[in-house]
Formats: sequence, C-alpha cells, structure tokens
Amino acid sequence: MEIKLHANATTTPRVRRYLQQSTKSDRELAQELGISVTTVRRWRNREQVADNHTTPKVVHKALRQEQVALVNVLRDATGAPLDELLLLVNEGLGIAVSRATLNRYLGSARQKGAALQGKKGPEGRHHAG
Repeated sequence: MEIKLHANATTTPRVRRYLQQSTKSDRELAQELGISVTTVRRWRNREQVADNHTTPKVVHKALRQEQVALVNVLRDATGAPLDELLLLVNEGLGIAVSRATLNRYLGSARQKGAALQGKKGPEGRHHAG
C-alpha cells in the first residue's frame, strides 16, 4: 500500500492513529516521537488520520460559461486583438475582467492541437513571416 503524505508531514498515518489512541500526555508523546506538542494536539483533535486536501473546496471563476461563449463569438466575429477585445468586453458588454483573465479564457477556448498560423520554413517548422 502506497502512502502519499504531504511534503512537510512529520508523521505517518500509523503514528497519527497512535497519537489519537494513546492515553499519555501531549508532552510525553511529543518527546517520545520527536515531534512538537502542537503536532500531537493537532492530530488528537482530528477524526481521520489522512492529510487534509490542499485544493480549494470552491473554485471561483471570473466568467460564467455564457459569458465565455459570448467573448469567443465576439472574438471570432471581430477578429480584434486582445487589447481591443478587452475594451469591448469591459466597456461594451459591461463584464469586468482583467487582461490576463481574458487571455486565459481565450487560450483555453482554442482547440488543442490546432495548426500554428504562419508559413512553413525549412525542415517543416513554422515561423512567423
């Protein structure tokens, strides 16, 4: 069985279970195991012995799906560069979004594996020309 621990973990699930079931004092356990009293208390107060998840429970997105679709249609219809598209979205549509966020959404909307635009140079490599 492979155990995946947090990078800074000082205890294993077996040690954590021992901490939870032991009748010794926090200080005695800390000295015995070579860990801090805070670590002992932390694991005694938890019900499980696994590390907590580090990913956010709720992922906040800047744009809803309908807004992303609208921005993509606007980009395709106008062919506007990023800065002009940002003005259209912020002022024209009234959607408050940063340039970086808009660029991220446009980048994720591009199809994966799409051919690069530009001329093919020697050895079949693409280059802007």
